[in-house]
Amino acid sequence: MESTDSAKIFVVGRDGQGKTSTIATIVGDNSEILHNSGEIEVKFSPKNNVSLADGTSVGEPLEDLVLNDIKIEKIIHNVDYVMNNVFDKLLTAIVFVLKFGVRFTMQEKKSLQIVKAIFGQDVIRQRGVVVMTYGDNFDKENYKTFQEWCREQTGDLKSLMEECNYRCVLFDNRDGSKRESQVKEFMSAVAQIDGTIPYVYTPDEDSREKLCNEYKSLISGSKAKETHTTANNNWGTAIFHAVCVCGAPKWEDKTKHVQSWHD
Repeated sequence: MESTDSAKIFVVGRDGQGKTSTIATIVGDNSEILHNSGEIEVKFSPKNNVSLADGTSVGEPLEDLVLNDIKIEKIIHNVDYVMNNVFDKLLTAIVFVLKFGVRFTMQEKKSLQIVKAIFGQDVIRQRGVVVMTYGDNFDKENYKTFQEWCREQTGDLKSLMEECNYRCVLFDNRDGSKRESQVKEFMSAVAQIDGTIPYVYTPDEDSREKLCNEYKSLISGSKAKETHTTANNNWGTAIFHAVCVCGAPKWEDKTKHVQSWHD
């Protein structure tokens, strides 16, 4: 059973980065499910005294949400429920998961912006921990340590590292023999967060409203594009019908056939 002083951690990031396997590594085999809505699952690890929420789709760029017909309002609602009813508005850490060896692109940057819009603009600076998966790809010949690699990054990735004060951990979720040392290193990174300043969940409603409006704009643009494509396809079908089915001999006659069939 979850204790009142357990660490409460939200794991976020784009799909396919290794969020679920990272949580499995941290909670181990004897975990308890505290909440499962289908979209967000919260597990508790008695061994490490930590509760972790798997934020499925939390951090997906808006374009991907629109493409997969996932509503941003529903994601926000699910996060609110977990934070208010499972975590009691308290957040020990938020873990942003990235895949090691993959460039930090505009998609990852957008993902980070969405996380901040949902949880608050200061959440990474105050509570952020970066976990990089696929640690088996780390080149130990060029870098003595992962921390050395982190401090040599540039651009947007460097900005992220600095923002979370280099609370970064490398995970190799495939190698079970590394589990204990990786979890220990992860919990050490969480312990670096200044616990004397409690992080009470107070979402930035202005950022959320802007996020929802941007999502609605993308939905409208997507529907307009779909309507335009459908119209073009119908026109093409009409021409095929006029030429191949009706056998109109002249262009003037073809257009008459097209117009009459299309109408």
